[in-house]
Amino acid sequence: EKTNKPDALWLGAGIGKFGFTNNNSVYFSQFYPKTGLFNEAFKAFLDEYERFLAFGVTDSELERIKQGYLQSIQQSYTNKDKQASANYANNLVDHFLTGRILISAEDDFKLSSKLISEITKEEILEASKEAFGNRGTIFFILSPESIEIPAEKEITDIWKNYESQAAKEAYVDDVADSELMKRPAAKAKVISKKAIKDVGGTEY
Repeated sequence: EKTNKPDALWLGAGIGKFGFTNNNSVYFSQFYPKTGLFNEAFKAFLDEYERFLAFGVTDSELERIKQGYLQSIQQSYTNKDKQASANYANNLVDHFLTGRILISAEDDFKLSSKLISEITKEEILEASKEAFGNRGTIFFILSPESIEIPAEKEITDIWKNYESQAAKEAYVDDVADSELMKRPAAKAKVISKKAIKDVGGTEY
């Protein structure tokens, strides 16, 4: 939401993790400030970072993300017989190299559906605090030489000492849980119909 606003201070921002080795993952946070707005973007990012660690997700956010995951695994299971051979080969390689458990499509679908449905927002907050409980131990800045960035001391001071006032207020998810639109009470009548010979279609 912040990124999509016309007056956004950054081009993008987020947190996540990536596999560093077969058995280890690295957690990270990142933002891409607009030119000349490094400090402002950094503080705005820390506002949302600290807000999330203080309050976690809302019930409606959790429900939407669960539905998204459940629909995705349902689709994968439905199309289990249409998977490329490379997918099976990659799973086998992962099993032998990392010890990752190899299970059938049926068991994967059942187990994933059960676990996703049982996840609570309290568990998400606890896991998030464990993974992102501080502002990190290494700070990377990648920038072209043509862009002027604040002094290292100035950046470090924000990183270590900035106290967010905005983060004291919980995020409000004001997306309505109602239908996108009401179904018409009666079907409409076709007013005109024209053949489109070039593409073999019909315009109504």
